[in-house]
Amino acid sequence: MKDQEFERLVEEATDMIYSLGMRLFRNNQEDALDFVQDAFLRAYDRWESFEGRSKRSTWLYSLALNLGLNRLSKQKRMPAFAAEPGILDETVAGPDTPETIVTEMLEREEVEEMLQKALEELSEQYRLPIILLYYEKMSYKDMSEQLKTSEGTLKSLVYRGKMQLRDKLKEYSESRA
Repeated sequence: MKDQEFERLVEEATDMIYSLGMRLFRNNQEDALDFVQDAFLRAYDRWESFEGRSKRSTWLYSLALNLGLNRLSKQKRMPAFAAEPGILDETVAGPDTPETIVTEMLEREEVEEMLQKALEELSEQYRLPIILLYYEKMSYKDMSEQLKTSEGTLKSLVYRGKMQLRDKLKEYSESRA
């Protein structure tokens, strides 16, 4: 029974875990594939620890996310987060905010490609919080627990990362115009 349920989970969730791996490991297919394999091995080993309070796929996703964050931390690819005084926590909507620039660029087909390229170029300290917030839909509270840093620091890092993304997207947009 366990093997059949596990096979079904693998069929249903492989793409989801692979996508997570691609985002966490900067679109490195080899790292993402290794990550998928490790995530499923860990899930198989911990199959009995599933308590049934969520769907299996949710449990697997959480397990995989923790595995990925731990792997990044162990590889020392994730620098220590440091609070920087004077950084605004919230962006103010205006002509040069990331939201406005992205909205304007959505009319173009290459927006996804440019956004992915810009995200890959961000340093890990800005890239991870942005991925967790916007792609993984994590709250600042959950990110704070996962990354072991304060919510205020994360808000500062997201703000600064968004400003860097804005500048990169602006450069890409101008260079292609």
